[in-house]
Amino acid sequence: MKNGNFAIVIISLLFVFQCSTNNILQNEYKSPDGIILDNNDNTGFFKFDPYKLNEIKIVGDSIIINLSYSGGCREHKFRLIAKNYFGDSNSPKAELVLSHNSNMDPCEAYPTEEHTFVLLPLKYEFYKMYGMESGEIRLMLEEKEVWYRF
Repeated sequence: MKNGNFAIVIISLLFVFQCSTNNILQNEYKSPDGIILDNNDNTGFFKFDPYKLNEIKIVGDSIIINLSYSGGCREHKFRLIAKNYFGDSNSPKAELVLSHNSNMDPCEAYPTEEHTFVLLPLKYEFYKMYGMESGEIRLMLEEKEVWYRF
């Protein structure tokens, strides 16, 4: 009887852990600093003011984008959008675009900054599509590419 109870407790804990992992991913899916998923190419809703992409790298479940732009007097907003992700490929990939709203900043300084975006929404979509909690996705932004491994 003790072994039966022990097994029930273990199975219950595994179920709770799995549900909590999915809830965490679903909550991060809606994160304001997370990647935006747009497989329907609705990017017309975003502004695309000029910037220079210097470097991209993956740290944990985030992508860090080092960029430069002209401005310095007003707040600039950047949003990362994944489009054309996964498809029917055995090697999942996602094309990324970076939205930049300069708020019509008239200044001519040239700041260089790093912007971090949470990739968990893309990871959750991978989980839903492939049913696997680990994998890798090739991310392409302009002429640069990195591998998101989890």
